Amino acid sequence: MQAKNEIISKPIGDAPLGELQNKNFTFHISHLTSHHRGITLIALIITIILMIILVGVTVNVALNGGLFKTAQDAAEDTEYQADFETLQAAVVASMDENLEIPNAQSLLNNLPNNQWSVNGADGGPYTAISPNENKFTINTNGEIEYKEPATGDLALLEKYFIGEDGEGGYSIMDFQKNKGFIKNDIIKDADTSLILKSMELIGLTPSFMNKETGIVYLFFIQYNNNIYVISYEYNDDHSDAIATAVELAYEPNGNEGKKVLYSYDGKQANEEEWFIINDEGEYLEIIPPDLIGSFTLGGTTVSEAADQYNNAITIINEYCESLITNPNKVSVRSLGSNPDNPNSENSTLYNPEDDGLSEDFLNEFKEKHLILESGDTNFIQDLGALQFYNKLPLYSEECLLASRWKPFRQSGGANVACVYTLGTINYGYWLGEGTILRFGDTTSNISAVESEYGVCPVVKVRADSVEVIE
Repeated sequence: MQAKNEIISKPIGDAPLGELQNKNFTFHISHLTSHHRGITLIALIITIILMIILVGVTVNVALNGGLFKTAQDAAEDTEYQADFETLQAAVVASMDENLEIPNAQSLLNNLPNNQWSVNGADGGPYTAISPNENKFTINTNGEIEYKEPATGDLALLEKYFIGEDGEGGYSIMDFQKNKGFIKNDIIKDADTSLILKSMELIGLTPSFMNKETGIVYLFFIQYNNNIYVISYEYNDDHSDAIATAVELAYEPNGNEGKKVLYSYDGKQANEEEWFIINDEGEYLEIIPPDLIGSFTLGGTTVSEAADQYNNAITIINEYCESLITNPNKVSVRSLGSNPDNPNSENSTLYNPEDDGLSEDFLNEFKEKHLILESGDTNFIQDLGALQFYNKLPLYSEECLLASRWKPFRQSGGANVACVYTLGTINYGYWLGEGTILRFGDTTSNISAVESEYGVCPVVKVRADSVEVIE
């Protein structure tokens, strides 16, 4: 009979696998001899290997599963929320009796001392940057919009054009005086790497415009194979315009700038060389070599014209859709609409009191229950693409764009509500206005305007359904 705790005499290493599986072995640490230490060492090595594998799996799950990123995002969200609440309280405290923020200093006075920076002309909009470098835009009525921090080339261009403090650093006078861009420590080869594509004077949405004029300058520039748009605002005495915003307008992906054979109705007899404006891989967006169709914009009554203005983007897109009967189309939108969301629009309401209209016109606005929306900047990406390739179609007439001007005052004194139009000449393009409503000090009353324009459909097709011409 075996004594208690006695080790069986047959070495474990020599026992058959079946025998090991069928026996119950009892070991006592005091009886282990050097003959059995190899087993313990092997077990230790196996244990270490298993632990390493488990640690590797755990780290992999943490990294690829987003554990660390989730924690980082949570921390950033907490910072953002705290900054937003601080700014929100300051906005409320800064408002005057008209529920507006009169100037940047009034907002800065209600923020923690020496921790925030606030910039912007009197009346807004204002740009506020928190100690955590969260950037916000505040409209004159107190609406707060968060802006994601720029990275890469966009961040570099923001530093170059509007300065690290966001106060604006580059002016149109600088550009004209030096006949180009100036190289500095931020972009050391700016004189050669920044390429001016065009400069335009246009009306923009409230977040980009000068409150009194409704007008800004735009530079379209090319940098590292992308197109960016630089927004400028006049200074107080209109002697110069200062850069206020930088935005990526266009980033080519592949076959843009090339052409395909396509017909609006699917008939071979009507095939023409259409221009590729966007390459999305599986899909291409193409535009015709000339305008298709003709659209009457506006109305015979003020209410009809106002309705056309407020719904112009959807109306123009739907008309373009009706012109393309080729069965291989995927979708159709108008040139100048937002490629990602063609019917998107700025629903902010236009306030006629901001334009200094006479009491008579303000009363007429109220009597006619006239409600107008503000403008849009949907056209930026499409125009950026056309300029990138210097292949603007020389259309025979003005082309409607699915973007609206904010109602503004023309040089003659009358206010107008318009839709953007694109006109082309032998050295480039110009942005015009398709007037729908006219009102202001030079007219006796609010009047509707009706005009006819061409349109340019942007057709999305499957890339494998057309042949790309080099």
